[in-house]
Amino acid sequence: MNRGIALLAVAGIATAPAPLPVQLTFAILGIGVVGMVHGAGDLAVVETARRPMFLVIYCLVALATLLWWTIDPAVALPAFLLASAFHFGMEDAPDGTVAERVARGVALVAGPAALHVAGYGDLLAQVRAFEQAEAALLAGAESLRLAPPAPCLDCLPPAWPERSGDDLEGWVRTAEGFYQVQNLGLTTLAAQLPEGTPATLFRITALNRHAAVQQVIEALYAVPVQAPQTIVRVLWRQRFKE
Repeated sequence: MNRGIALLAVAGIATAPAPLPVQLTFAILGIGVVGMVHGAGDLAVVETARRPMFLVIYCLVALATLLWWTIDPAVALPAFLLASAFHFGMEDAPDGTVAERVARGVALVAGPAALHVAGYGDLLAQVRAFEQAEAALLAGAESLRLAPPAPCLDCLPPAWPERSGDDLEGWVRTAEGFYQVQNLGLTTLAAQLPEGTPATLFRITALNRHAAVQQVIEALYAVPVQAPQTIVRVLWRQRFKE
C-alpha cells in the first residue's frame, strides 16, 4: 500500500513539469485506474443489507455537492478541498499519529497547488470572476422590478463596455461588475410560464468588474404582464468574446 502511494507520488512529481498531454494522460490513468477503483471499494466495506440505503445517501451527497458547486463555487471549492484533506488523512493513516494524518491529508490536496501555482491561481481567479458576473446579473434582474427599459430597436447582444470612464453605452456599473438590460418585447411562449401567458422578455448581459480575468454571462427573464413583480429566469448561457 505504502509502496503504491509512493510510486504514485513519484509519478505525479515527475509529470508535473512535463507537457500538458503527458499531464492529462497521467491524470486520466490516475483517476480511471486508481481513483475509480478506490471509490468503488467503498461499497465493499458496507454490509449487504445496508447497501441500498448507502447508495441512496451516496447519490444524494453527490447531487448536493454538485448543486452547491453550481450555486456558490467560491465557497464549495475550499470546503471540498478541506473535506478531501480530512478524508485522505483519516483513511490513509487510520492508526497514525495526528501529525501523520494532517501531513497526508494536506500533502494530497496542497501538492497539486504547490506544483501548479499559476494554474491554481488562475482557477481561483476564474471562480471569483464568475461570482462577480453572477452578482451583476442578479442586480440587473432586480432592476426589472423598478424601471424596466423600453423595447429595444436593435436587439443584438451588446458589445463589452469600456471599464474605465463614464461612457458605458447602456451598461450599468455595480460593485461587482456591469450589466445591461434589453427589452425584447412581448411573448406568450415563454418557458417556465403557463402556455399563453403574456410576458415581457428581457435579456440581461453581465460581466465582472476586473479586466484581468473576464467572465460574461447572459440570461433571459420573463416578466408576466399581469404580475410585473414576478421575474422568471428562462435561459442562461456563458458568453465568450467574439
